[in-house]
Amino acid sequence: MRRPSGHREQQHDVHGMRLAFEEAQAAAAAGEVPVGAVLMRAGEVLARVPRVVFGAWDDKAGMAGSLHDLLRHPRLNHRAEVLGGVLAAECGLLLKEFFESRRLKAES
Repeated sequence: MRRPSGHREQQHDVHGMRLAFEEAQAAAAAGEVPVGAVLMRAGEVLARVPRVVFGAWDDKAGMAGSLHDLLRHPRLNHRAEVLGGVLAAECGLLLKEFFESRRLKAES
C-alpha cells in the first residue's frame, strides 16, 4: 500500500476520516451498521475516486486490501490509491461495539 506523500495529505486524511467517523457514529445511533464515507478533493465531492482512505480493516470481507483488493484490481482501467488504518483503533472499536450490541440484542 502506498503511503501519503506529505504531512498536509495526512492532515486531510485524518480530517476526512473524522467526518466519516461522525457519519458512522450517527448510523450506529440509528441502529444501522456504523459505516461512514466521505469522498473529497479540496472539500468537493468526486465523481471518480483517486484515493480511498478508511479506518478499520476487515479480515473477513474487506475488499480494499484485507481479503481482496477490488479497488486496485488489475482488470480495471482506473485504480485508486488506498490508505487503510487511519484512526484504526477508534473505527475498529466502534464496529466491534456495534456488532457485540447487535448479538446481545439478538440473544435476548
